[in-house]
Amino acid sequence: MLPQLHDEYGRPSNLEYVCASNNLANLKKDEKTAINDHINKFEQLVYEVNYNKPSDMKNMEESVINLKFLNTLMVDNASSEKMGDIHQRQRPPTRDHVHPITLC
Repeated sequence: MLPQLHDEYGRPSNLEYVCASNNLANLKKDEKTAINDHINKFEQLVYEVNYNKPSDMKNMEESVINLKFLNTLMVDNASSEKMGDIHQRQRPPTRDHVHPITLC
């Protein structure tokens, strides 16, 4: 922002920050979008969020950015259920779920 505008009007509203944050939260990769295009869009939105954030806030941490990116790849509930199934299969079996095995 130009110094004279800043002196006269102060910091712009947080509307740009809110819009960028919402756009980032709602970003989902679809089948038609190439992964490189999706990554570029994601990086642009992260830049906009950090650029327009209130001055008393820190930039997003890398771990938060990574989680947000992974979330953009989760497209629908079926994907979420599949991930839940994967996590369920990775858990060690409980006594109720252990089946006896027979040796050859």
